[in-house]
Formats: sequence, C-alpha cells, structure tokens
Amino acid sequence: MIMRRLFGGLALIVLAAGFFSCRKTEPPADNRPVAPDLPLPKKRAERPGMSEKDRKLLAALNATHEQSLFEWRMERNDRHELVRPAPPGFTLEPVSRKIKLTLIPQATQLRKGERFTYRLELQNVGREALSVWDGSKSLFKTGEPIDEHFRFYLSGPDGELVLQSEEKAIASGGYSTEFRLPDERQLTSEQRSLRVRDLNAYSERIDQLRVTLLPGETLYSRAPKKVDPVEDFYRTLGGKIPPKPAIPGFHALQTSYQFTRPGTYRLRVVYDDLPPVRKSSPMGSEFDRHTRELDDVLRQYALGRFESQDVVFEVVP
Repeated sequence: MIMRRLFGGLALIVLAAGFFSCRKTEPPADNRPVAPDLPLPKKRAERPGMSEKDRKLLAALNATHEQSLFEWRMERNDRHELVRPAPPGFTLEPVSRKIKLTLIPQATQLRKGERFTYRLELQNVGREALSVWDGSKSLFKTGEPIDEHFRFYLSGPDGELVLQSEEKAIASGGYSTEFRLPDERQLTSEQRSLRVRDLNAYSERIDQLRVTLLPGETLYSRAPKKVDPVEDFYRTLGGKIPPKPAIPGFHALQTSYQFTRPGTYRLRVVYDDLPPVRKSSPMGSEFDRHTRELDDVLRQYALGRFESQDVVFEVVP
C-alpha cells in the first residue's frame, strides 16, 4: 500500500511536470537574443582637390550628422527592445519583399462577457531589409492597441461579420520650452535651450517606431508601457543607454462588441499602410500634383497590405 501510494504520487509529479513543460513560456527578458546594431553613421571626409562647391555640399551633409546619430541611437534602442534576430536555420522565401503577420491569442476559449486578448508579430521573410515606420502611439512600441494601420475582422457564430474595426492613432507632441527641467538651476540659458531642444526631439520620437527589419527578423508587440519622457530622457542620457529586450505583451481587442453569444468566432487582422486612392481635388491641378508626389513618396516607404492567419476561438457559457 505504501509503495502504491509512493508510485502514485511520483506519477502525479511526472504528469504535472510534463503539463507545465508543454506550456509556451517566454524566456526571461535578459536572456532574449538582441538584434544586431546597424552600421553607425559616419561623417564624410574631405578629399584632396575638392572644389569649393563640393566642400560646401560636404559641410551641409556633415551638419546633419548629429541628427543622424540621434536617429541611429533611437532605432538601435527599438531594435534591442522589440526585434528578435532570425532563428537558427530559418529559410527565407525566394522573393525580395514579403511580410508575415501573426496574430497570437492569449486564450482560445472565453467565458461570456470576457474580452479577447492578443499580441502581434511581424516577420520579414523576404530577402531584402525592410523599414517599418509606425507613427504616434505605435502598438508595437507602446503596447497601446490603437494604431491606424491595423484593422480587425471578426466573424460570429453564424459566420457573419460582426466587427470591422479601424482605430485611429492618438497624436502626441513634444514638450514646450515652459516645461521645468530637473537640472534647470545648473544650466546656463544656452544650455537650457539645447536641453529643451533635445528633450522635444526625444519626446516626439519616444512613441514612434522606425526600425529596419533584416531578413528573418521579427518585430513583436510589447506589454503596455507608460513612459515619462523627461524621466526616461535623463535616465538613458537622451537615448545613449540602450534598453533591455521587452517582454512580449497581450492587448485587449478595442471594441464595443460584447462576446455574449456562445459559439465559434474567427478573427483576422489586416495591416495596410498604403496611401488611399484620392479623387481630384476642387483646389486645382497644382494641389493634385503635390498630393500625388507625396503619395508616391509614402508608397515608396510603405510595407503594403497583408493579412494574418484566421484565429478561431470559442465563447462558452
């Protein structure tokens, strides 16, 4: 009897260990691999025999070097925090540009009235590096599920479309010169002006996402993050200290739809950052020409339109 109880207890322990080992867990943030840094922007050197015109052009280009370094640091920080390198043995698809969007549910079974929670991953599966530009309040960077590029399509138990969401981004701005700096008393007037300028640039950029995804790399949405731009600016020395990898996080689907009907639901998300097709404006052909030129530039940097897989989940009483 004692032996039977002993072996029965061991069997329960083994089964429990097997159950927990099958659950998908995220590795600790400190152990997650970090995306490699992109080449550091360098100043252009003057060549012997350069003309005066070329010297002036070179000086103008080098005058933007400080801004280029700032943008490089901010992109490096985003890549360290939100981008995973290509997994070992990953095989790229035989195309130049292709994105894979994956919708990951936190649970595939909900109780009536519960909210659906999810996270997203965006992987570059093509052979070219891609630039991802996401404006204010980027879902990937802030964890706030409000992003103008994403639309969610939800089908109910009868197969009908019950939700087509299109959330608009919330604009964010920098700090004005009236904001009080923690070290204001130690700064001269000139130093204060420069500090406010740098703080404005940092606060405007802190919610925006601008990253390069190398082939095979994955951008993932983070847990919601509330940041005080001023505290973060001083803590990171204006972005010079890179962050640790963020922990992937789940977000509640932003909708007024209530999951009160039991049954099977299907959810799909579509990413679309292409400029809309515009009609002629009553303001005239010159305005239309400028609009078309701007749209052509936007299309050049756009990722395009692509869809996730369908996620099937159940709502139970």
